[in-house]
Amino acid sequence: MIICLALGSNIGERKKNIDAAVEQLSKTIKVIAVSGCFQTAPVDCPAGSEYYLNGALIGDTDLTAQDVIKLCLETEQKAGRIRSDNDRKNAPRIIDIDLLLYGQEIISQSPEIIIPHPRMHERMFVLEPLSEIAGSIIHPVFSKSIAELFNELKDRNEA
Repeated sequence: MIICLALGSNIGERKKNIDAAVEQLSKTIKVIAVSGCFQTAPVDCPAGSEYYLNGALIGDTDLTAQDVIKLCLETEQKAGRIRSDNDRKNAPRIIDIDLLLYGQEIISQSPEIIIPHPRMHERMFVLEPLSEIAGSIIHPVFSKSIAELFNELKDRNEA
């Protein structure tokens, strides 16, 4: 199954954090492509949050969507990310890894597992790096390519 992941970091050596996450993920999934990193302002984050570096990854795996999400969470934990019930929404993080697309599947099993990622089409920091490596992939809900979604969002932001 072809998967697309978003990666972001705004604590410490951000590029090294992303590179280490890609290396860790590559032990379990076949990495097809990794985007460049894009620096972005924090969105809906606590005051004083540092800028993010964001990237994207295309991979191939036999894992289920649930197992990919588990792998992402384990990779975050190995990098030092600590999650707790007291975490503030969008708090700064060493690494954040989100499953954006799982082939062309649409999955809505719980609030924790919604694929495609429910806000990816609204986020420049997701679409910009993803369009670099997966511009021709079609979003299964909107039936538009990632490049089209990126260009539409860019045009709205520039208007």
